[in-house]
Amino acid sequence: MTPEPVEEEAEEVEEEMASEEKFDAEGFKADILSAVSELIKSEIAAAQFAKTEKVSDIEKAVGLITDIVEKMAATPKEEPSKKVANPFNKGIDYSDMVEKMRAITKK
Repeated sequence: MTPEPVEEEAEEVEEEMASEEKFDAEGFKADILSAVSELIKSEIAAAQFAKTEKVSDIEKAVGLITDIVEKMAATPKEEPSKKVANPFNKGIDYSDMVEKMRAITKK
């Protein structure tokens, strides 16, 4: 056994490594930072769009609620001229059942 083949293999590996392109760490770092920067910019743009969209939706909802409240405030406050009978009330007293339900829900 001679050590010469091992040395020749080591030299061949070194030559192959030297012939291959060297890793450009700075270029890789710049590529990663650029990709992360673009991702962050797109997320910020999406968040701003969503925020603007939500604000306009909220403004529309507040406008509708304001209209409803104004119409309700303008409604005359008169007592009904005719009392309407409740078709579901058949003279049954539900107070006992209501008390039982309250007792159950307090437990």
